[in-house]
Amino acid sequence: MSKYLHIQQFNGPLTHPDLQPMLRKLGYTMLGNGQSFQQFGQKPKVVDRAKESWLLDIYPERNFFSIDNLDEIEGDFSGLYFHKMKYSVDLFRDVFGVKCLYYYFKDDLLIASNELRAVLASLPKMPDINNSEIAAYFDPNTNDDFIKENTFFENIKRVLPGQRLHFRAGRIESSFFWQPNFNRTESPEELVKAFKNRLQKITLQRTEKQEKVAANLSGGLDSSSLCSIISKKSNANLKGIFFDSEGSASFEKKYAKEVADSGAFSMTEVVLTENMYDAIKKITRLTCKPESMIIPSAIFLPIMNAAALHGSQILVSGHGGDSTVGYGHVYLKKLISQNKFKKVREVLLKKWLLKDENDAEPFEEYLIQQVFTHSAASKPFLTLKMLLSNAFSRHILWEKIKKNLQKKAKNEATIPAILTDFDKVNTKSDELRTWYKSVKDPHHFSYIKNSLLGLGTHSMETLDAVGRQFDLISTYPFLDRELLSLAANVPPETNFQNGYLRGTLRDAMEGILPENVRLRTRKAAFNDFAYKNFKALEEASTPIFMEQHILWKYVKKDAYQKHLERIKNENIPLNEKGEDLWKSFKVIYLGIWLNEFYTS
Repeated sequence: MSKYLHIQQFNGPLTHPDLQPMLRKLGYTMLGNGQSFQQFGQKPKVVDRAKESWLLDIYPERNFFSIDNLDEIEGDFSGLYFHKMKYSVDLFRDVFGVKCLYYYFKDDLLIASNELRAVLASLPKMPDINNSEIAAYFDPNTNDDFIKENTFFENIKRVLPGQRLHFRAGRIESSFFWQPNFNRTESPEELVKAFKNRLQKITLQRTEKQEKVAANLSGGLDSSSLCSIISKKSNANLKGIFFDSEGSASFEKKYAKEVADSGAFSMTEVVLTENMYDAIKKITRLTCKPESMIIPSAIFLPIMNAAALHGSQILVSGHGGDSTVGYGHVYLKKLISQNKFKKVREVLLKKWLLKDENDAEPFEEYLIQQVFTHSAASKPFLTLKMLLSNAFSRHILWEKIKKNLQKKAKNEATIPAILTDFDKVNTKSDELRTWYKSVKDPHHFSYIKNSLLGLGTHSMETLDAVGRQFDLISTYPFLDRELLSLAANVPPETNFQNGYLRGTLRDAMEGILPENVRLRTRKAAFNDFAYKNFKALEEASTPIFMEQHILWKYVKKDAYQKHLERIKNENIPLNEKGEDLWKSFKVIYLGIWLNEFYTS
């Protein structure tokens, strides 16, 4: 059995040239990386008893009861449990997937670490590319679905949020340790009050014992709420860090400043001074996967640097607020599904009147587009119902349909599929969806799903990997099981809040957030920032991704060029280039990843 499992602490740099041969020489089949499983530069919690051992990375620090009480731990955690008498190993990860955990399991070889690069470093050779994951990377539907177990490397997988994997006798068994409970009897008012109390409790719990706290303060409702709670309810020395995109979204700075002034804490403004291409390369090396965001994760490099300079050991983030609180669009979808178009017109008019006059299109066009956006019905069937309702201008409705059809036909005619016909195995493992299908209420199920989307989990995995370079732990107070249960039971109409949206959080923050911020309705789009970053990346990558580059094995160069032409076409409005930017960003991100791992 000695060939089956060894646990070894390795505290040297992962870039050490002798790491791989040293591991092979020693015969280790599991690497517990001392740089990964740690808190604030300290060694991880390790328990070694006569019959069992476990290694746990958890924040905030909480007692570990037993392997069968994982559902009782409220912190963010990942860990390894080894039963010496049974020769079995369990890997596990918190229910929102805040803490990373990856593993390789093949031919009785098990390697696990919460750094992907540590798993790669302990393999005898570089694994093959997972072609199916590249196909999924360019599929827009994957951004709106549960995170999957696969990584971009064959046979290296992630432990899924809330999953427990049991390894014994060369076999693996999967289970999930958390089953949500949405059965609540409180009134809407009581739910909002309980949400407020719970959010304050969790935020303060995540920052307790910390003399200095840094927070990513974007000016939005989520980050502003957390900063206001910390500054007004604790004695922590809080530093708000605002990333200035130096474009049309810079107006967010005034909201961030107002929150800082209201809470009497200091705010630092940072920008990305590093070359964008080099910054993306750095992120890619740390995460071992292509970047997933149009607004690149590289913006967190100066944010984390500022947090480290402040002396903070944690970075508080508002990530998860959108999914936990919800927006209120469910109310619209319900009205549309019931064909209550006159009521839809009434409630959307209230929302439209709150829009900035510079952003507001004519109401009739706005109304039609919103109905199309929030309906699950087929477009022809929905159009027929809209025509029969007499709640819409038939002339404008027809013009809108004609314009959308022309735009779709033009795009399909001019832009071929972005991916080549490379060989890939279609693996559609959807364990999270299968596990949570017991949540029968579609509204409640959507809250679970939105909290476990691939895009959000990839973002947290990136921040986890980057944060370790600054001895920082990212913490997300909105990602809390009780908060999720409370918010999911607030009636959709309450959350719609007469067009303001996100009523649960707005009501909960009354008296804590400055009113100007609490009732803000305009939100930054960051279109020009994305465009500026893409131009910099494209200029730097063009001389690198030559005709013979491995990138073009996966991407059709002519399709990429078509998207480039649209992006550079000044006659096309920037807000209509979203799909072109999304696909073109991913082409470059994939090329950088391939460069780092597969071109030597």
